[in-house]
Amino acid sequence: MPGASLWLIPPENHPLTPHLQELISNTLPPLLPGHSPSFPPHLTLTSNIPLRLLALDPNFLTTFPLPASALNPHVRFTSLVPSPKYFMKEVLYCWKDPSLLTLSTILRYEFADHSPSAHVHQLLAQLEKEHSNASDPKGKQTTTPDDDPTTTTSDIFTFINAWTSTYTPHVSLIYNDISYPLLVGSDTPWPQLLQLRETRRLVRSLDTSTSEDEAEDATLHDRIARKVEDAGIKFLDASTSAPPAFPEEGLIASFKALEEASEEGSADWSRARQLREEYESVLALKKAEFADLERWSGWKGGKIVLVDCEGPVEGWRVLAERELNNDGVKSRFRSWRRV
Repeated sequence: MPGASLWLIPPENHPLTPHLQELISNTLPPLLPGHSPSFPPHLTLTSNIPLRLLALDPNFLTTFPLPASALNPHVRFTSLVPSPKYFMKEVLYCWKDPSLLTLSTILRYEFADHSPSAHVHQLLAQLEKEHSNASDPKGKQTTTPDDDPTTTTSDIFTFINAWTSTYTPHVSLIYNDISYPLLVGSDTPWPQLLQLRETRRLVRSLDTSTSEDEAEDATLHDRIARKVEDAGIKFLDASTSAPPAFPEEGLIASFKALEEASEEGSADWSRARQLREEYESVLALKKAEFADLERWSGWKGGKIVLVDCEGPVEGWRVLAERELNNDGVKSRFRSWRRV
């Protein structure tokens, strides 16, 4: 992997962090042939950053401003997917949360596709201002606040659309050069293979002569998936963009109003009180279940880490890191080692 990469590392005190590290370093490597190097759990924000740009300002990660919308990115796992790629052999795909897209887009524009001078969040702010300003009947194209007067708002729109449509946020669990057919037992691309497997499961469920315990031959991917499940990793529906609506909240409010409007000790008062307490118990249970699901299906915040990815994985160096929601940054050099 040439150049440098910017990673989003989960908070050290998040319950997921040690479980992800254990999967990467100790649990999954023995399942695969060959060498699977250890590395810290992370989501790649952008890669292929030319190392020559980093020499321009060694403190750029400290001084580089980020908008509030990018300071608390939300990582949410949606699925475990195998891949033919060495650095994505088994990955936890993540939902394209707006906060995550904002952060990755800014960093990609700044440090991978352009010289570190223009601030894309300033460009976005200008675009919003221009869209709300209807005083320009000619729709004149305005240059951006970049030092380069040839960069236009149209260029920025093109870049943002191209990046957000192709960026696939993910957390890798294994680096390994095992072939994809050996991993999944077929050379069929994963989306189609997944559909075939689901069809076979449906057919088996309708065939009373087949025991439910007679699962299809377990592949390496299936064994990995079980280990990931055993580690407590959970997945959110890809369409989930906010906490679910709880209809119990409306019912509780209604029964509370009825309770307050009834004479204390009356039959109506007692019944309303009983129903309110029952629904409060159900609501508390549902919220606890959802909180547990969110806790084990991703994280919020963390820190941005700049990694020199030249050469073997064991020799990759951390060049700088920045805690999100924290103005400080630690610049240091070290190699990742198996833990």
